[in-house]
Amino acid sequence: MSKKKLASELALTVALNGWGRENEFEADEWGTIYSARADHDPNAVVILLRRLQAMESGQEADLLSSLLATHPPTQERITRVEQVIREKGL
Repeated sequence: MSKKKLASELALTVALNGWGRENEFEADEWGTIYSARADHDPNAVVILLRRLQAMESGQEADLLSSLLATHPPTQERITRVEQVIREKGL
């Protein structure tokens, strides 16, 4: 199976399972909170998202675009995670 077909099927599966953009934002928020509660640096979530953002603009952009089609823009996810860290004092 080609990478594009696999990515398309994965994106379709995610969409059909009801995972929307708000679900992704909520997962980011709770992941950040749980990281902080586990004594990990919550900024690591931002670092991870920045790495993902860098990959999106690199050689793997086509595959990642297909995989992330149901996800919010990475920059928006970064902004929201940074907001969670500020608002919750993490």
